[in-house]
Amino acid sequence: MPDARNSGGGELSFTTDSAALHPDTVVSTACQFCNSNCRLKVGIRAGRVISVSGDPDDPVQAGNFCVKASMMPELAYSSLRLRTPLRRVSGTKGSKDSKFEPISWDTALDLIADRLLQLRDSGQVKSIANRTTGRLPRGTGSLVARLFALLGSPNNTDVGPVCNDAGGNALAATFGLGNFTNGYGVDGATGREDLGAAKYFLFLGTNQAETHPVTFDYLLRSRKKTHAKVVVDPRRTPTGAAADTWIAPKPHTDFALVLGMLQHIIARNLHDKAFVQRWVLGFAELRDHLNRSDYTPDWAAGVTGVPAATIRQIAEDYATAKPAAIFCNAGISHQLGAFDTYRVLTFLAAVTGNIGVPGGGCNFMHNTWPGDLRLPELTVTTPPLEQALPVADVARLTVRGHHHRHRHDGRSHQVLSLVDQVTTRATERSPAGLLSVAQTSLRIRRSRPAKTTRAGVSSSAGRSSGRGRPRAARLLMPLSSDDVSRRDLLGENSVAHEAPSA
Repeated sequence: MPDARNSGGGELSFTTDSAALHPDTVVSTACQFCNSNCRLKVGIRAGRVISVSGDPDDPVQAGNFCVKASMMPELAYSSLRLRTPLRRVSGTKGSKDSKFEPISWDTALDLIADRLLQLRDSGQVKSIANRTTGRLPRGTGSLVARLFALLGSPNNTDVGPVCNDAGGNALAATFGLGNFTNGYGVDGATGREDLGAAKYFLFLGTNQAETHPVTFDYLLRSRKKTHAKVVVDPRRTPTGAAADTWIAPKPHTDFALVLGMLQHIIARNLHDKAFVQRWVLGFAELRDHLNRSDYTPDWAAGVTGVPAATIRQIAEDYATAKPAAIFCNAGISHQLGAFDTYRVLTFLAAVTGNIGVPGGGCNFMHNTWPGDLRLPELTVTTPPLEQALPVADVARLTVRGHHHRHRHDGRSHQVLSLVDQVTTRATERSPAGLLSVAQTSLRIRRSRPAKTTRAGVSSSAGRSSGRGRPRAARLLMPLSSDDVSRRDLLGENSVAHEAPSA
């Protein structure tokens, strides 16, 4: 008789060797739900998916996968999944009493097209808005952009502004490339282990144990050889529980924490002087600004609630453990002023020489985009585009009732007030105010040194790829002595509120 699987405890199963559960075909594919891009083996029998497993030959993945992969068949075959368009025949939009009837795809497409053209021809084309997700087949975004160009609506956007665009934008502003600087696995150009070679992990606003468990497990396996890891997150998440050091700053004060670390590293001459001299542009302005503003660990302790001694310790540990890698995610991206926080983190990596080296870099999680299509140029005249709506207004039009990780309700005013307090504390000591992209007017030259001695920056997130030469880090510093608060920078109407029922 066959033995039950997991007979040592847990769920019993005698079905593993059942012929009915053996696939006719196994398709190799990849998961697109996060930027780990895990390889998958999908078993198909009689045209249906019957199994999903990881790729045991992938050295990073080691056959592992997370709950999202195993849930995919349930999503595809759910009895609650809509399989035909529905048209509301009674009730108002959003009402629980609304009733719908099924219609054909041709009828649905005709109704939608007629409505779009009606809005365009009546001068209301700006009321047509779109928010594209990264979970679409390749080229969908290109087709949507073509549609909006033909209609003349400027309000074609994606989830980036309310997701993780801030990290990518900061990377592009500092390094000229808006992707991960490093990757998982062996670097194809150097033949060396990349992020697995890090001797120090600094996680800010990312709970990878739950959100990216496959690559996190890879880092934990590598950690047996490299050891250290620090997590900065107000909550004690499973990631924090696995850390050597868990630090809990007040929410939305990571910016001040990193400023304190950066000032301490430079003041103690712990920065990589040779790397800074060769690659980093604007270092003198950065150093002078930090000193003039007095962004010390003691100042940061007063803002964050993290003891100054702890801030000094993690700053010294990060600066002296070579190489050291920074990881961030939505916990930073969903803060007000996230771009500034990310920018200072890129400064931290740049001045310590943790750019262009395996095991280092700024690894800011962002959306996995499937790629665009190179559509031919339009040969017709398209309507002129007017001013686009702010992102918050597009959200009201397109995702009413959608709840992201942080709801945009009255609590947003409390967060904005907290940021104003942080800004006020800093500007009391420095009329230049906090670092802010809105205040910067100096752009450093973009040329690179003629010679290079280090491996460069990886061109993509996820698995490591070939590397080029490192770009010079461009540090943009505020030159104006006029203080501009975060409220002034964002505008009185910058906080997105939940859209009312319509």
